[in-house]
Amino acid sequence: MKRKTSKRRKALYVLFGLLLFLVVSAVGGMVYIKSWWFQERPNTLAFVGELHTIPFEWTATTDNGHTEPHAATLIPVTLPGLQKKFYMQFDTGSPYTFVRSGALESLRQRGHAHEVRVEEDRSVVERLELDVGGNRVVLNSGHVLERTATIDWEDPDSIAILGSFGTDLLAEKVCAIDFPAQQLQLYRTRPESLTALGEFVPFDFSGRRIMLPSTIAGTEQDVFYDSGCSAFGLLTSKYHFDRFTDPNVAEIQYSANRFGDSIPVHHKPCSGNLRLGTVELPLERVSYVELYEFFQATLGRFSFFGGFLGNKALLESTLILDTEASEFLLVRRSLQAVDPASGDPEVTRWIRSSATALEPKQESYGRVGQAMAAARVVGLGEATHGQHEAFDLKRRLTMHLIRHHGFRVVAYEASASRAMDCDAYVAGRSDDREKAVAGFGMLVWQVEENARLLDDLREWNRTAKPGDRVRFLGCDAQSGGVILARLTDLLTGAGERGDTALAKLKALLDRSMPATRKAQGGDRADLDQLLEEAAVVADEVRAIARAKSVPAGAIDIRLREFVAHLGLYGSVGARDRAMAELLLAQLGPPELRPKCVVWGHNAHVQRSPLTYMRSEALAMGGHLAKALGRDYYALGFFFGCGEFQANARDETGRWRFKRYRHAAVTEGSLDAFFAAAVPTDFVLDLRSAPSVPAVKEWLTTPRGHRWWGGYNISDDFDERTSDVANLSTCAPGGSYDGIAFHHRTTAAQPVNAALIMTK
Repeated sequence: MKRKTSKRRKALYVLFGLLLFLVVSAVGGMVYIKSWWFQERPNTLAFVGELHTIPFEWTATTDNGHTEPHAATLIPVTLPGLQKKFYMQFDTGSPYTFVRSGALESLRQRGHAHEVRVEEDRSVVERLELDVGGNRVVLNSGHVLERTATIDWEDPDSIAILGSFGTDLLAEKVCAIDFPAQQLQLYRTRPESLTALGEFVPFDFSGRRIMLPSTIAGTEQDVFYDSGCSAFGLLTSKYHFDRFTDPNVAEIQYSANRFGDSIPVHHKPCSGNLRLGTVELPLERVSYVELYEFFQATLGRFSFFGGFLGNKALLESTLILDTEASEFLLVRRSLQAVDPASGDPEVTRWIRSSATALEPKQESYGRVGQAMAAARVVGLGEATHGQHEAFDLKRRLTMHLIRHHGFRVVAYEASASRAMDCDAYVAGRSDDREKAVAGFGMLVWQVEENARLLDDLREWNRTAKPGDRVRFLGCDAQSGGVILARLTDLLTGAGERGDTALAKLKALLDRSMPATRKAQGGDRADLDQLLEEAAVVADEVRAIARAKSVPAGAIDIRLREFVAHLGLYGSVGARDRAMAELLLAQLGPPELRPKCVVWGHNAHVQRSPLTYMRSEALAMGGHLAKALGRDYYALGFFFGCGEFQANARDETGRWRFKRYRHAAVTEGSLDAFFAAAVPTDFVLDLRSAPSVPAVKEWLTTPRGHRWWGGYNISDDFDERTSDVANLSTCAPGGSYDGIAFHHRTTAAQPVNAALIMTK
């Protein structure tokens, strides 16, 4: 039976909530209603279309030497036409969403279309449309909180908080708040997969307040789940604080901010348990604030209200709220993870103890950072060509290696000839950013994350000494026409001999595709003949270039690239071999090679053979490892679930960006193992793994994982990879020297957002 809440109890809840909220809402600045606590109210927040999983992030605060790593829950959002990343706090202490007035004014100055008007005694915002984890969310008659703080448009790393989502985000839905995976799974109705997890228990959702039945220290109490009290376990009255804690244990005290006023907050560790529904949680810590102690004592003695439940006690769990049925379930693990017990505990312990958690601003990357710093060439992979988190981490790692460890070349899985436009921008020889981004070649790489990499390199070079400036190289040979154009430029003024040689190169290029198709069908005769002729013509071009005093290095690289292009797809592994050889040739002789970071797909940076293509031919990383030994370090990228993008043709045949979403990690996969082992995004060095049988076996045993290429991904991509038996496999230690893992990803942002497909 659902427990009824009497008018007397609700009045007491109102009084206590209004008093305590003034203390605990330092981050969100939420506005509580002036009338009854449990009053029913309209929902001004609308979801348009199907529901998608919403990621969230933690933010930390420090006061007087005390750091709270989970001080608030922030949900990334985007607005149409604006490139900056914004946030909304997730605060279940409020029954409605609000937006800050200063943020709205900043958006208005940037030309954003929304309306603010006065309705009775308050300001409201109309037509504010947000993209929230792929969900189209529209706020009409939304509350506006008077806060003057504006958006810092100049600092790309600044945290721009627009306001807070309240429980209207959850109303008439089923929401699984997966704390370890840092995501909110939303459903219109309760799916069978959630029902099968356990017995749901009634709770009170009157007025969109989440009142959960609990048992604390043997006493039945209602607790108000308020994610705005994120850093707290149980925030309660002084009366309950004394009941639930040991009087012989010293208090921990620091100050909280109440709209500019400093108020003491008292904590004590607690060895007791909190029972929510059918699940017991270690309470660990109980807190109270010095505010209206008479009312606290009265409420504590004469009501069933146990206090405010923050996120502290829930960090290793998933809280499932069915607000339509007013039922909930607590699960003591992430829904994205298989049971950690299904893996070898020795391997799990090693990963948990050795992984380095990833943070937005990071100065050290643990053992991975140390190993990369000692290498000469570092390969940074990616599981897809379109994830923001992977691109962003690769950029941060690259700049870290440049600033602190002397890396002076950045290479990319892009046409070497096209990438010369990237280098011109990075070196300051050109100011054409658009042309530089086009230098990446494939449309899938023409994203803001890559543009920011070029901007960062350009800024470094602007103030660097000549010997410390960074070059940008392409290491692929895909663009035959561009290669020929570069050779034409080099041979300008070479007269008839030059024109004749260029004509021969053009004829070879025209024959390459038919010869490649025949070779792929098993007949290599034409392609082999073509490559023999190309070697002869290349020697002719070198002789002409010498007579014209063209630098030998410049002409040799372009000819290497041209010949590689002719045979690029004539056999499995030819492209990867060509990329490795082209990179090493551009880096120069071994004794003079600068330290280099090379960006590419996992399939290319891996040290192992191309088994996903049923071949024993080595990947690019395998050739580099063969040439460099331990001076090559490969970092493979993995992810649990979320969004990515690739290129697809629209109905007119034009290439555009298409977004894809994996709703959940594949059970039994390598991705699921990582998700279960460590609750945060992380990097892990494999070279320093302990030499014990369980870990050795794990490193050398192939396991399934998800990865995708850059275009033409089928619409049933998620269904096809929901079974681990259908996944590509790799043995972690055989393919990579280190691992980077993101629990949840979002799509990269195209430079031209108009190219994103909407259906």
